[in-house]
Amino acid sequence: MVAPQLGKLMLATSGAVAEMERNLIVERTQAGLARVKAERETLVRRPKTTPAERLAIVAAYEKRQSVSELVRVYGISGSTCSPLSNLPTLRARARSSRVRRTSGLHCRA
Repeated sequence: MVAPQLGKLMLATSGAVAEMERNLIVERTQAGLARVKAERETLVRRPKTTPAERLAIVAAYEKRQSVSELVRVYGISGSTCSPLSNLPTLRARARSSRVRRTSGLHCRA
C-alpha cells in the first residue's frame, strides 16, 4: 500500500522540479533577448558559409557548376544555394556579412 503512494509522490516531485527548471530556462532566455534588444542589435542565425566561400560559390555557379555539385562540395543544403539565382544580392551579402558572436547569441552589428 505504501509503494504506490510513494511512487505518486516521487512523480509529483520530479514534475515540480522539471517545471521549475523550465521556468528558469524561459527566464534566462528572455533576459538574454532583452539584453540584445537593449543593445539595439538584431539576432541572426550564424551563416553556414564564410563570405569567401559565398563568393566562391557564386563564381562557380557563374562558371556553370551545378547546384547539386556545390551542395556536395561545400556541405550545405540546396535551400542555402537557392538564392544563387539573384547573384548581385548574393555578392553584396557575401561582402558585407559582419556577424559578431556574443556569449552564445549571434548578433549582426
